[in-house]
Amino acid sequence: MKKPSVPAAKKPAVAEGPAAAPESPPAPPPRPTQRIRFEGGRVVVYSLQHPALRVELRGLRADLPVGGDDATGWLGGDGLWLNDHRLSAEWREPLEWKNALLLLSDRQREWMGMQVRMSAALQPRKAMNTKVEVQILQGALAPLEHPKFPGLRLRAAQLGGLFRLEGPLKRPSACRAHVDTEAAGIGVTRREGQEEHVFDSARLVASYRGGVLQVPALRLVSEQISFLGNGLMLPDGRAYGILRIVAELQVAEAVTRVAVGSGLTRGWAREWMWPLVTPDRYYRDLHIRGRAAKLVVDVGRRWEEMSIGEIWKRLEKFYNREKAEDQRGLPPSPPREEFPPAS
Repeated sequence: MKKPSVPAAKKPAVAEGPAAAPESPPAPPPRPTQRIRFEGGRVVVYSLQHPALRVELRGLRADLPVGGDDATGWLGGDGLWLNDHRLSAEWREPLEWKNALLLLSDRQREWMGMQVRMSAALQPRKAMNTKVEVQILQGALAPLEHPKFPGLRLRAAQLGGLFRLEGPLKRPSACRAHVDTEAAGIGVTRREGQEEHVFDSARLVASYRGGVLQVPALRLVSEQISFLGNGLMLPDGRAYGILRIVAELQVAEAVTRVAVGSGLTRGWAREWMWPLVTPDRYYRDLHIRGRAAKLVVDVGRRWEEMSIGEIWKRLEKFYNREKAEDQRGLPPSPPREEFPPAS
């Protein structure tokens, strides 16, 4: 018996030429940009020790993209102020929203006559991770006048530095920061018409990590008088530091007159500074301790302590009294006679 034949399967026809590309998936629909807009804002930073001393950003206004597709925006203000003294002019910075980050582009800007490079990135959601870098390019600092002490001027022939901040803003203890600033040819004038005192160099190095603020180096150095310090602040607010003043004999006598005349010594004192290694140099170590809201310094003739706020008030009063005497043509005030002599 014959088996039925099975027809052979036909081979599929092969199209000539290149294969057709697969169809791409449709593009996702555009996401509307989410924005925060405001105007007339103000940020004030002040110290619990000196509430009358304020740093302000005035007239803040913004169009901030914070969600959706990539977009651009801006942030601006009327300027930076120290009390009623204007430190910077009106400003406006372009911003970019990209890959869920709010970005400030890295570019060079002018601030108070100096060239500054600045960049920043902020993730608005979750922990608000941020990264900021500010570099002050070496240059001259124009004279600044303190609003509380008219006639007191500060300038620098050279100033430069670097500041970095990185971490989640919602958890400050997890943030890290570092600042390193140097200056040369720092001129200080106490009052109008008086001779300028020039410091050869200055440096500030500070870092913040794990909730601990460290200041390993604080220096202001000249041939006549120098200030050398360091300090530490713990997460619970406890702080400790030391500031050494080193001066030649004539300057040490003038510093002692200020300490006694302003009442910092809490009594008449013949000496407030002591010989260092050689008799032409005198020194005084000031120990600072306490908590952030109330730091005290052992400025007394017998190392009695006084709060920084009280020291500031007494020095301001002494400065204003001496300025008034200068205007009337009177000689400088002698140490206050109502203090009993030290025994």
